[in-house]
Amino acid sequence: WIFLARVALVLVLVTFSFFSVFSRVRFHRPAKFPSVHAVNSSVMGLSKPDNHSSSTLKPLPKPYGKVELSLNNVLLPEDKLTNTPSRLDGMSLDLETDLRVLGCELIQTAGILLKLPQVAMATGQVLFQRFYYSKSFVRHGMEITAMACVYLASKIEEALRRIRDVINVFHHIRQVNSQKPISPLIL
Repeated sequence: WIFLARVALVLVLVTFSFFSVFSRVRFHRPAKFPSVHAVNSSVMGLSKPDNHSSSTLKPLPKPYGKVELSLNNVLLPEDKLTNTPSRLDGMSLDLETDLRVLGCELIQTAGILLKLPQVAMATGQVLFQRFYYSKSFVRHGMEITAMACVYLASKIEEALRRIRDVINVFHHIRQVNSQKPISPLIL
């Protein structure tokens, strides 16, 4: 039960850090909704010809909102990329990079064993990377965080797997990596 409580705590931490990163993204919405003709024309990229103009069709700007990303408006600023919490806790850049790669490989392996779609595995890896830009590898175990990211990504991408299955797959991967005889985990 303590193990499940730790997984639940990491799920909460991953969720909060994920939404704190996205709270800085600015969304722009149009002032008013376009007419049905404008929506149908914009889907085709055409505008309605006027009676007074030539019969050529002009492209309309897309009426839906957009996310504005530029070098001045990035999700993670440069100082946060270089001064990560793990680096501030004394971890070397090489070790942190190796742990990030190992965590992503672990998520990929678990996703294959759980038969998740590739988009869910990629979402889990993004959650994993973003989590460790706000928390330290020293204070939060990589394996538990990877497990929480796989579970959360499966929910986000609507390819839900039971928490029991996720825990069993990570237990299996741990046994294979340590070359121990494979035995079931009793939950």
